[in-house]
Formats: sequence, structure tokens, C-alpha cells
Amino acid sequence: MRFNPSNRKGVAVGLAVLTLSMPLLSHGEGGWPERSPVVLFDAPGASAGPGQLFCFTTCPGTNAEAVNERGDVVGFLIDAAGVVHGFLRTPSGHITEFDAPGAGSVQGSLQGTVAYNINFEGAIAGPYQDTNYVYHGFIRRPEGEFVTFDAPGAGAGANQGTVATDLNDRGEVAGYFIDGGGNLHGFVRAADGHITPFDAPGAGTGANQGTVVANAESSIDDAGTVVGWRIDANGADHGFVRDASGAITDIDAPGAGTGAGQGTIIGSVNQAGELAGGEFDSSGAMHGVFLGPNGVSVYDASAGGAGAFQGTFAVSINRAGVSTGYVVDPNNVGHGFLRLPSGTIVIFDPVGGTGGAFQGTTPNAINARGVIVGYYTDASNVNHGFIRYR
Repeated sequence: MRFNPSNRKGVAVGLAVLTLSMPLLSHGEGGWPERSPVVLFDAPGASAGPGQLFCFTTCPGTNAEAVNERGDVVGFLIDAAGVVHGFLRTPSGHITEFDAPGAGSVQGSLQGTVAYNINFEGAIAGPYQDTNYVYHGFIRRPEGEFVTFDAPGAGAGANQGTVATDLNDRGEVAGYFIDGGGNLHGFVRAADGHITPFDAPGAGTGANQGTVVANAESSIDDAGTVVGWRIDANGADHGFVRDASGAITDIDAPGAGTGAGQGTIIGSVNQAGELAGGEFDSSGAMHGVFLGPNGVSVYDASAGGAGAFQGTFAVSINRAGVSTGYVVDPNNVGHGFLRLPSGTIVIFDPVGGTGGAFQGTTPNAINARGVIVGYYTDASNVNHGFIRYR
């Protein structure tokens, strides 16, 4: 999910497919193809726009958020009435739209259901917003049954409540909640329904401060490790890792700024304990972050710009240590990238255009097979889901 001043905390609100790049020609490092097919798709019912400039995840259309190892894709669509609906796309291309019980549907409200993640068994987790603009967590079982929940201490006012961001193969759900004062707190929900809130040490206690669990794949692994970031009293971000025992480790990448809207964000952890994320420096430029056995590495794709909200940002890392994310160039156009364990970076876009300023390609997740999903914002500011196959 592309970061900008209005969505940096990560709260988000067509069966026909089109192959958009050349067939595989050759294989590079580690068997990774130098070119891979990218497929765009639109969920039935998604608005055809046009949208407004700077709309990002709130553009009309289709947003793919996550992909499991079987190739099931989940995300959300925004319809012509401005209402949000979750969807599940199977590997065959069949799309099922769904709404959590109690989801709001006020026209133009961007209320509704967001599917953020799916585990191997096909259980889906995310938040929904009701008619009073309050967030609640949900789990959609593989057979279609819903479980809804609220974290203890979650506020009941507009833009407060519970935001479920990820679930692992053991059925544990991670996320964060916004209390009555607008402060943010992390939580883990066990498979039996017990919810444990937590706060990263040093997290601010004011409105729009606190502890945020990332909404990327995956922010909780099968061992129960949770990643995200805390927002301190000055509005600066600091990454964290919380292990299954509840111990929390702070992470500040070299070069990260210390002012409001600057700092380090950790978005994903793999089964080897490797981390992917990004940092904002003192100029507001973005840099990719990788944390492995040798410590923290900061990197930049050559296509990235150096201005505020330009540069490189990683959002997801898979079991093989391959990261994906987006690069914003000097013209403010977004491009997808994957980073191999060697540090090699491959840039990708749909063939036929990369979009203009504040448009382009935004990856959200990569699975163990190297399949990448996200959304592409076209020249009319309409989003389309994409799948990049390995």
C-alpha cells in the first residue's frame, strides 16, 4: 500500500483478464525469470471511475492485497456508489465478492469490508467499517462463515475500533485498535478467540500515536512473531518485532529521520525471521530496509527519486528471502520491484504504460512461490488488481 501523508498508518479503506507483458524468455539469478507475465483483473462490481488524483487505495476499482501459497488472492473493490467490498479470487480466475455482517453501505462513504490477508487454508482476515464509521475485525472461514470481533479497549466512535491486518496458518490474527482518544495499540487474537493487547515501549499516548501492526504479508508468522512500528510522541516512526512471548525489540534503520512522518517501518517477517520494510529520511525520501542475520541493510533502486515520498519501499518478504515493494521515481510515478537475496533488484510495470504522477504500480504481497500481487493505478485514477507470476 503506497504511503502518503494521509494513509501512512495503513488504514485502508472482472473475471476478464489481460496479459500485459512478454512470455518468459530466460532465467536469471536463482532461476528467477528476467521477464514475467503480469495479469490485470477487475472484480465484478468495481467502479470504472474516473477517480481523483492522489486517491491511491481509495481510487475506484480493484485492489489486490494478499496471495497465499495456493495462489488465492484477496483484496477489496470500491464500487460506483463509493462502498467497499471484499473479494476472493481463485487461481482459476473466479472472483467471489463478500461483505462482513454489519458492514456499512452509505453511498460515497468508503464504508464496508477490506480483506487484508488469507492463510493457506483459505481463512481471510481484515477490518470492516459500520454505518457509524467504527472499525471491527473479521475472520471469514474457508466455507464462508464470518466471525467478527472487537479488541478490549477499542473505541466506539467514528474512525475508532479494531483493524485486523493478518492471520497465520495457526489461526492467530494480528492487528491494531484505535481507542476512544485516537491512540493506537497492537493486539494478537489467539485461535480460541482470546485477545492480547500490547504497546511497544516508547509509543506515544496521544491521538494518531501508538503501536501499529503492519497490514502486509505477513505481519504475523506461524511462530507468532508480529511486526509493525510505533509512532512516538513527536510523530516519528520506529519499527518493532514482538516475539511469541511478548518481548518487543525496537528497530531503527541507519539514516532514518527522527521528525514527524519520518523513521522506520517494518512491514513483513518471513519464517527465517528476516524482515522487510522501509524508512523515511529527514527529507521524507524513502529507502528499502532488509534485516537478516548480518543486521540491517538499507538500499535504493536506481529508478527511485530523492524527494519527499519518492524512493524505495519494501512491503513484503517471502520464505526464500525475496522482497517486493514499490519505487517512486523523480516524476512521482510508481513502479513495482522485487529484491533477490543477493541484493539484485528487478523493476516491473505492466507493458503499455506506467501511469503518470501519483499513478502506476503498487505491489502489496509476495508468496512463497514468488507470485506478487498489488494494484495498478491507470491514467484515469482507477485501480486494477494485478498478479505477477514468477
